[in-house]
Amino acid sequence: MSIDTVTNFIEPTKGLMAWVKTQLDTYASWTVNIFNGTNYDNLFNYIESLRDMPSAIIVFTGSQYGDLPRRTATFSILVIAEEYRNKEDGIDSAQDLLDKAISLLDHELLNQALTRAKFDRPINLEGTGLNVYEVGFMIEDH
Repeated sequence: MSIDTVTNFIEPTKGLMAWVKTQLDTYASWTVNIFNGTNYDNLFNYIESLRDMPSAIIVFTGSQYGDLPRRTATFSILVIAEEYRNKEDGIDSAQDLLDKAISLLDHELLNQALTRAKFDRPINLEGTGLNVYEVGFMIEDH
């Protein structure tokens, strides 16, 4: 008797992240990148090195496996806007980007994989002149 492994049914991780990037790229007013590292110190250094603003960074954060859904993958989008004339304008801009990320991904389907927004929160990068928000998502892959 042959038993099918979970990988016979789910979308590959790289394919999921590429699809997320394609969804976000439909909004032409930001630059979208996938962060392939696992170290948050490197992520924060990467954010500070960005030159194209505003930006959205996709960060894969892990998966859990089960029967239904077969896999629940989690990822975050970090939306980043510069402080323009003052901090409040930068925060307004970043919050607009946060809403845009949610509108482009929440309840969207890739084959049998459903994307859902789970949380958002500000990230304090004091002294960088950047306003950063994290939007957490999960993809339930049946």
